[in-house]
Amino acid sequence: MIETNISSIDINALMRTIHEKVQASSKKSSSFITSEIPSFAEHGAVAFEDRMIPVKEQYSIQDFSGLTNEDFIVNACRVILRREPNDGEFLHILASLERGELTRSEVLGNFRFSPEGKSKKVNVKGAYLFFLIHRASRVPGLGKVVQILSCVYRLPMLFKNVLQLNTNVSHINSNIETKLNKERYVHGLRAVIQSINDLEQKLISWQQSGEQKTDSLLRGFSERQQAEFDDFLSDIDRVKQEITSVAEGLVSEAVSAVHEELAIRLPDIASLQRTLRKIEKNSGAEKHPLQAESLNRQEQGSEFCNTPLHAAQLDSLYIAFENRFRGKTEDVYNRLQAYTPYIQEVSQALPGGTALDVGCGRGEWLDVLQDAKIPAVGVDLNECMLENARARGLNVVCEDLFDYLHDVVDDSLSIITGFHIVEHLPFSSLVLLIDEALRTLQDGGMVIFETPNPENLVTGACNFYLDPTHKNPIPPQLLEFLLKARGFSQVEILRLHPNDSVQLNEQVLQDILFGPQDYAILGWK
Repeated sequence: MIETNISSIDINALMRTIHEKVQASSKKSSSFITSEIPSFAEHGAVAFEDRMIPVKEQYSIQDFSGLTNEDFIVNACRVILRREPNDGEFLHILASLERGELTRSEVLGNFRFSPEGKSKKVNVKGAYLFFLIHRASRVPGLGKVVQILSCVYRLPMLFKNVLQLNTNVSHINSNIETKLNKERYVHGLRAVIQSINDLEQKLISWQQSGEQKTDSLLRGFSERQQAEFDDFLSDIDRVKQEITSVAEGLVSEAVSAVHEELAIRLPDIASLQRTLRKIEKNSGAEKHPLQAESLNRQEQGSEFCNTPLHAAQLDSLYIAFENRFRGKTEDVYNRLQAYTPYIQEVSQALPGGTALDVGCGRGEWLDVLQDAKIPAVGVDLNECMLENARARGLNVVCEDLFDYLHDVVDDSLSIITGFHIVEHLPFSSLVLLIDEALRTLQDGGMVIFETPNPENLVTGACNFYLDPTHKNPIPPQLLEFLLKARGFSQVEILRLHPNDSVQLNEQVLQDILFGPQDYAILGWK
């Protein structure tokens, strides 16, 4: 708060000084203001359209903040007097604002409580006080006191404006200094480049002189000449180091370019591999030795499947296992609905395409494909499960998946899926399955492999081993890498089925112990 002792001020002397300063300032700036400030007609109404204050019944002084003086005058006339300012009125008020003879609050008060403003009856909160101050400043005797108090009231605002001006000036100086530093830096770089060019010319000159001439010159050098030559050799070493550094950078860029080119060419390499396999197949080559491996029964312990009795017992046992630990058919069917948007998108892109489900089991996924009106066939070795699927009208085949895939024509399938099947395979068989899927899929077709998620510690360390036919957990990043490395153009990981029955306060522990229990790898050819 600013305190003043009014009784100790010679009011008459102070007012004479203020009037003299204002008149002197007015004489100096009036011609400048008249010549520099365009008329309102020159501005045009269109120039202010983007900065108009909407017309309403009540305003506050704050509604007019943030505007230039020109915009303020136009908007004040429009909202209070409901008209455009004329040129004389516009220039007079603008000049008064620029010289500090009027404030915006006084302008609003004068507009509002003029006869024209009173007839419009527009309410401007706070304008009445400034209007009274402006009227009081015109009263002889009292007006001087009011003017002094008004000046004192404006001092903090003026001080704030001065501080803002200093800040702006500092910012401009900083920008100028930055530009000067950049110019000095560019000048220094040019000097360095010129020095390198000079050294290069010296080196060429010395090379042309020949070894014999160099030896002769060296023998006849004085101490000063020898020192100059040593300096020159130092410059050559420095240039060599710089050239070596640049060369290393170029080599690094070249290696990066080779890696990028290799990533681009990987699909072509995969295509060549498929072509080679097709040629081998047409030439009567024998089946890959991995195709002799069984998907279910042989992986579950072929020593117990030497007789039909043992095979049937294991098949029925595995059905009971599925019912107990994987869930009912209806539950599995509902969980598989998460993939419906993906297969519908492929079905629209490849109409009439056929889907293949390897290790189809009880056929829940075949039910989903049937509901989506996508032709599909399922392959499995568990005859008990297949009988269940056939009873529901599903198209299933009892055959080893590799034997079945060997007979599938190239580029003939639109979708290949395998739910909880890849964890049963040795690594080499998994790679073969991915290669066969890539060979038999049409361009734009997709593969879906769902498997337990070892990122969930409970799943990876415990629940995974409930099934004794499981080989080992497969981390999502490994399966993603295999699909990309074998030629799939686009690969996506979809994490599924978190355990929401347990809620911990720590989110990290929640994710590690009870996060997604399964994941699916989706690949597009």
